[in-house]
Amino acid sequence: QGGVAAAELAASEGLPLILFASYPEKDLSQENLPVLALFGTEDGLLPPEKAREKARLLPKNARVVFVEGLNHAGFGAYGPQKGDRPARRPREALWREIQEEVLLFLGGLGLDAPPPPQAHR
Repeated sequence: QGGVAAAELAASEGLPLILFASYPEKDLSQENLPVLALFGTEDGLLPPEKAREKARLLPKNARVVFVEGLNHAGFGAYGPQKGDRPARRPREALWREIQEEVLLFLGGLGLDAPPPPQAHR
């Protein structure tokens, strides 16, 4: 549920958002904020069909990427998850592709430094 909270905060503060195998709870399709949403083609917990459906909640300008061979657990290093499918590529190759997508997205933001942290109630 971290993605749901992150999406809500990003929308309310106008901040960039990166989602790994997650989606917003609310419709953000009319928002104008930079979003990168990464999904895996082998995700058993958020299958590609459902991910495509949920991606409609993202802003129209969102970059939505399906990483070939990536399962749900492949976004982290916490081991297999019940209901997930096996990954079809080596973890290092998958992580490298995730890293490249994230760096490309961050580079496109035109920031010299990360935005300063903001205090929230």
